[in-house]
Order: sequence, then structure tokens, then C-alpha cells
Amino acid sequence: MANTQLHLHTAHSLNDGTIEASALVARLKEMGATAGAVTDHGTLMAVEEFGSVFERAGLKLIPGVEAYVDSGKGQREHLVLLSADKIGYKAVCRAVTESNSNIDAKGFPLMTVEMLEKWFAEG
Repeated sequence: MANTQLHLHTAHSLNDGTIEASALVARLKEMGATAGAVTDHGTLMAVEEFGSVFERAGLKLIPGVEAYVDSGKGQREHLVLLSADKIGYKAVCRAVTESNSNIDAKGFPLMTVEMLEKWFAEG
């Protein structure tokens, strides 16, 4: 089975992450990986930049996000959403966009269960 990294924060992540695209590609190649995911907190801003660097290196980028989800108890839970294909990526984009209209008291985009159901439920 090929090595694949599935959760990583870049310099675009809200609050954490510093890795740059070229450094990540070098490390993935060193590990023998064929793919890697970018799952920044609350944003998809790194996908385009990292996607082009991955493509040039012959690696597959798995675009995703580590979403902040309203627990309903006044807390944020973390949920990693990964795109398996273009349809999944569009759903992640739409959910992230909608979450940015729902900012919590600390300034973070917050997804709700209703948003997740709207963009990811079957049918």
C-alpha cells in the first residue's frame, strides 16, 4: 500500500501550521508517498498553490479542510473533510463558504450540523 498523508496544516491555516508546499512535497517524496492531503483549519486557501506544486512533483493532492463544527454545547468540535473527487471538492467548497457566514465569538468560521447535512447527505 502506498504511503499517504491525510491531515496537515499549512501556513494558510487559521492559527497554526507553517509548512510550505515545496517542503511538504520534498518530505512526501522522501517518505515514498504518492499523495497528500491539505486540511487547514477553516480554509481552502492553500489548495490552489499546493495543487500546482504537487502536480509538478507527480503527487496527488487530496483537498480538504479541518472544519470547526458547532457542538450545540457552546463549543467547537473539529472535523476533517476530505475530497475524493470533483463532486466532493465542490461540496467541501460550498460548506466552507457557508461556514464563513457563521463566525463564532472568537472569529472562526463555524459549520453546523445542518450545513453538513445540506452539503454531504446523500441525495
